[in-house]
Amino acid sequence: MLTIVCPKCGKLHDAPDDMAGKHVTCGCGTKFLAPTLAVDEQAPILFKEGPAPSAFRDSLIPVLSGKYPWLERLIVLLKVGGIIGCILLGFGGVFSIAVGMSKGSEQLAFAGFAYLIGAGIELVTSFATAELIRVVLNIEESLTSKP
Repeated sequence: MLTIVCPKCGKLHDAPDDMAGKHVTCGCGTKFLAPTLAVDEQAPILFKEGPAPSAFRDSLIPVLSGKYPWLERLIVLLKVGGIIGCILLGFGGVFSIAVGMSKGSEQLAFAGFAYLIGAGIELVTSFATAELIRVVLNIEESLTSKP
């Protein structure tokens, strides 16, 4: 059985295997070709049986190999910027809490806590962005490399 999706309305249709490559008409009136069952020899295999997830995670070490040197620098800058931003926001938060507590200003003390939360968010997002770039580049490298 084939599962066919209408490109216009998104409705799912079940069709027998012999409908592959033939014209199909959806209830909305859209006519389109049903996908074929043939496997494309040129299409990259995205998922195949392989190592355990922890081994896959270890394989995400940069595969950049000098192909994108400016992205390597961007990854480093994101991480360094995240650390610097975290330190600055952290100091601002501690300072605001200290001044707020000594002057009896609850608003300033709460602002200090907000700075500390912001410092954590800054660090996490900068490292997550850097790692996302690294993962995308690893995927791109694995799809374009010849086996």
